Amino acid sequence: MLNFSDQLVSTNGLYALRFSGKYLAINCTYVNTEGGDLSDHAVWLANRDKPIAEKSSYLTVDDAGKLIIKHPDGQIELYSGPFASPENLTAELEDNGNFVLKANSGGQTQILWESFDNPTDTLLPGMKLGFNSKKNKNWSLTSWLGEETPTLGAFTMEWDYIKREIIVKRRGVIFWTSGTLTSDESFANIPFPDPYNHNYRFDIVSNGEEESVSYRLYFIEFTPVERRNISRWFLDYDGSIRDAGRPTILSSATCDGYITKYGCVKWELPNCRNDGSKFELRISNYHSDDVAYDENQSLSFSDCKDLCWKDCNCTGIRNHVLTGCSFYRGPFDFTGLTGNEPQFYAIIPGPPRPPLNEVWKWIVIALAIVVFAA
Repeated sequence: MLNFSDQLVSTNGLYALRFSGKYLAINCTYVNTEGGDLSDHAVWLANRDKPIAEKSSYLTVDDAGKLIIKHPDGQIELYSGPFASPENLTAELEDNGNFVLKANSGGQTQILWESFDNPTDTLLPGMKLGFNSKKNKNWSLTSWLGEETPTLGAFTMEWDYIKREIIVKRRGVIFWTSGTLTSDESFANIPFPDPYNHNYRFDIVSNGEEESVSYRLYFIEFTPVERRNISRWFLDYDGSIRDAGRPTILSSATCDGYITKYGCVKWELPNCRNDGSKFELRISNYHSDDVAYDENQSLSFSDCKDLCWKDCNCTGIRNHVLTGCSFYRGPFDFTGLTGNEPQFYAIIPGPPRPPLNEVWKWIVIALAIVVFAA
């Protein structure tokens, strides 16, 4: 049994399973010598969509062999069958950060349940993206809704086994792709593997039952110590992919809706938006009362941007990390700023589209040049 004030630590001391606020979480305990504390964001949550009361909750295996979180309002089942005698079950946090429930019988050990089969927003070395039809497992990551809101967010990370590429989707629509895995074990849109920064090796399984990708770390004599054992691909709430103590793998700000380089996918352009229009984080005054609010707690910051983008009357949204949206429909004032004004993600219009007759004029000129050259 794991009480609220207890923790289960891996043998190598790098991971700890503990209750953190309203969640049962696995955290990385390592503190980067370069100054980046890696323990501030859980690598796994048991109950991301079911927060529980603090202090009086605990994790246990009950008399029926179920792995459950007991709390004042009931219980959350992590594993519920096939049932086994509690005396033959052990729960262990392995050195790779995988929390497992094992059955021991006749000298044989069988893994009944593992956190690696139930990922949240973080991919650790050895974890998989993809699926296994025999085990009925589908492995993908889903971002948090907001920076401090663990519930399911707008972005997912998946494995496209047909194209052999990692993809990030925003509400089911492809947002970014890694590019196809090449013969030198690299992806075009992921920084090239090297033993100093992105010291990754990728493993592909494709055997009819399973289609998956995972990564492992490799290092040489000069690889920084903290990068030999610690890594976590973290799908941030804004769609970025970050790794512990390493240069960013994907900055979602790069994919501004128009760029198709670096794996970015172009967004659908509403008729009211000109080519080149984009969100920019600006300090601004706002003198209008024309603000619309949507207090839907399932809306992420990315959802707010998307809704504003498709609303021809929307000129921007407020920069915040809470759920719900504030849509601004009047003009922003970027003049006479003192630096104390609030920040907004304002839609800065691109150049106006040329009149249709201008378009045809250039088409005629181009055709004339082709005919003359012939």
